[in-house]
Amino acid sequence: MSDYVRRYAAAMRELEATEMWRANYAPPLLVLQRKLGMQPRPPHYLKGWWIILAYCGVFAVVWGTAMWIIVWPELEMGITFGTAVAASLAGGAIFGLAMAFAYGRMRRKWKLSKWEDL
Repeated sequence: MSDYVRRYAAAMRELEATEMWRANYAPPLLVLQRKLGMQPRPPHYLKGWWIILAYCGVFAVVWGTAMWIIVWPELEMGITFGTAVAASLAGGAIFGLAMAFAYGRMRRKWKLSKWEDL
């Protein structure tokens, strides 16, 4: 058994012992990454800056694309591509910070182990 598989199994046991929803500790992106053969950590075991970067990137791309296609043309505000990218990154940064704060709070609340200690 590889080191990752052992740690991931221990992390899942630890998370299942809490009262968290499964979707909270095994979000769809984590499940998809594992199906693609990647070896991601559950979000509660990531460093804060990784959470900020990951969630900022995903949010900025999805939200920015949706806003560019659906909302901003309807508002006829004349938003340039550069402004759209900046707004998307700003929104992503706020979302990433919020998620890092939320996962850090849950990690402390449930007294979860560090990834290296699993």
